[in-house]
Amino acid sequence: MPTYSHSKISSFDQCPLKYKYRYIDGIKPEIGESVEIFMGNRVHEVLEKLYSDLKLQKKNSLEDLLAYYKKNWDEKWSDEVEIKRDGFTEKNYFDTGKKCIENYYKRHQPFSEITVGIEERIKIKLDPQDQYLLEGRIDRLVQAGPGEYEIHDYKTSTTLPSQEDIDRNRQLALYQIGVHQMWSDAEKVCLIWHYLNFDKDMKTCWKPEALERLKKEILEAIKKIEATQEFKAKKSALCDWCEFRDRCPQWKHVYKIQDLSKKQYQDEPGFRLVNLYAKLKAKKQDFIRKIDEELEQLEEAIFNFSEKEKVDIIRGKDHKLRIRVRQVIKFPTKADKTRKELDEIVKQSGKWIEVSDLSTTKLARAVKEEKWSLELLEKIKQFQTLEKTKSIFLSKFKEKE
Repeated sequence: MPTYSHSKISSFDQCPLKYKYRYIDGIKPEIGESVEIFMGNRVHEVLEKLYSDLKLQKKNSLEDLLAYYKKNWDEKWSDEVEIKRDGFTEKNYFDTGKKCIENYYKRHQPFSEITVGIEERIKIKLDPQDQYLLEGRIDRLVQAGPGEYEIHDYKTSTTLPSQEDIDRNRQLALYQIGVHQMWSDAEKVCLIWHYLNFDKDMKTCWKPEALERLKKEILEAIKKIEATQEFKAKKSALCDWCEFRDRCPQWKHVYKIQDLSKKQYQDEPGFRLVNLYAKLKAKKQDFIRKIDEELEQLEEAIFNFSEKEKVDIIRGKDHKLRIRVRQVIKFPTKADKTRKELDEIVKQSGKWIEVSDLSTTKLARAVKEEKWSLELLEKIKQFQTLEKTKSIFLSKFKEKE
């Protein structure tokens, strides 16, 4: 029986190649964990201790828990923990985790709820034939009353989701399915997220019909994974936190260069190829810019010659130029202050629909072709300007001409 998890499915959604590295190839990442994950793990350890000890009638003080937090932090911190954000230090993250613990303790003491499970492993059956099974781990499961359960999840994130985001979060909704399946008395199951950094709790509860739809969506996602033959890298903002950057084709060369000394990366073949390519592309752009400038000057000379000699066609050795000069009717754009007055005149005339929400191109055509009454045309012409446009057309010269 294939066993999946929400994180496994989310990993595929995030990047199929990351999924392959982790779950198919079983590669252990060489890049250290991010400081955000490190901090979150240390905070979870503290809350796990808080409720585990309460089961044995031991209530830790806030000072006890903060001492436990510091001890674990100091013992497990290493140079392998990555801080990606510029200008931030280990202390910034340590203090953030400390604040999360303080917020939670002060808000939820005296911790009188009935805790059924801590880091509770849960299994979710997705289909009637039990062909697919989903596994997960609930931070804390609470019995809030007869037939009523709560799934609690702790977040140390520095961003706060909207209620809409919470209402469509799949992870705890899947756990809700599992609680209904594993506890026969579970009539009502609510989902509660503790956003510790904001000292805010967010709550939702999925209805039975929505949970059934979710099961079908997850089954479809699993079948898509199993049908996938080529696991391609998917670049996103989450790449900065990926532990497989050192082998991903999108990032491994960037990662390699970061670890080289200045002398080493200047001699590195890929680095040199990119620099040469960029240099030649810049030369090409510079050349094109110079040609455009020369053409612009030449076109001005051609227009001047045409006007002076009063000719529309100029012959060269093998080619000829045809010059066209015409007056184009222009009307105020939507940004122009006089546009509203023009709009009102056209609307009152009943002609608005003919110019499609006042298409100035269609309006200019209507004026040029004098489609409307002279009175209306005179009102509209107060807003028009005439703009001279010049065009040059190059073609081969034929001797018979």
